[in-house]
Amino acid sequence: MKDSTSKDLRYLNDRGKFIKYAFLALGGHFRSSDDFLGFFDRIKTDKRKSLFLRTASFYLFLAKQGDWTVDVSSSDKGVDYLTNTYKYVALFSLIESLSNENFIDFYQFIVRRKSAVQFPINRDMLDEIYENYKNEFGSIKRCISFFKALSLDRQRDLISRLTVRGTEASIENLAKYL
Repeated sequence: MKDSTSKDLRYLNDRGKFIKYAFLALGGHFRSSDDFLGFFDRIKTDKRKSLFLRTASFYLFLAKQGDWTVDVSSSDKGVDYLTNTYKYVALFSLIESLSNENFIDFYQFIVRRKSAVQFPINRDMLDEIYENYKNEFGSIKRCISFFKALSLDRQRDLISRLTVRGTEASIENLAKYL
């Protein structure tokens, strides 16, 4: 039986295959394959290296090269809006998977002492409690953390490429909008 450590390292343990996938996914951001390998080798721990290989491979298959296909005889094989939606969901799932933020489900949130929820809960209270839950454990918080971990230059670059009408140009507002 394999322990959880070997499971965490399964992508690194099969480095030959997954480094190729990672390069296919991200190689365009490096001057050469040697620069890419140098970047990979500078990742500090084996666990982080395996996480990098996993995430880059999933990105390749789910977002970069993943297309939604339809197997219905009277339909087009590929439907752009389905593919784009699929890739969007995949990308944000990968972003969330990289978060170090703790997660608890909504039920655990309302019954824990720290939340100080008084029962019974009426509809108005439930809306407020749910907003507090999303602020503390929601996917938007995870996405904001991801984007804030980027360099300031990368954040500025992203903000400059997108405009969210009626909001201040910030990485937080970009993450909330996306």
